[in-house]
Amino acid sequence: MTATHYDPDLPKSAEELELEGIVYRLVHQLYAAREDSAEYKMIKRQLEGIRHGSELGGLLMQEVDMSGMSAVNHW
Repeated sequence: MTATHYDPDLPKSAEELELEGIVYRLVHQLYAAREDSAEYKMIKRQLEGIRHGSELGGLLMQEVDMSGMSAVNHW
């Protein structure tokens, strides 16, 4: 198994673009959900799974963190 090399300055692959789209949709849904709702908790678990589930997911989540989306910064 080869490690994923991620460079934010290089064009993204289809896999990276798809995962990035999923992450940004989840983050926007998280902002729209009521904080203590089941929906909010489910989205937080999904984002945490993406962050810790793969190297690419972790790197994309770091990119989201750096973009100022504070809802996901605390993981």
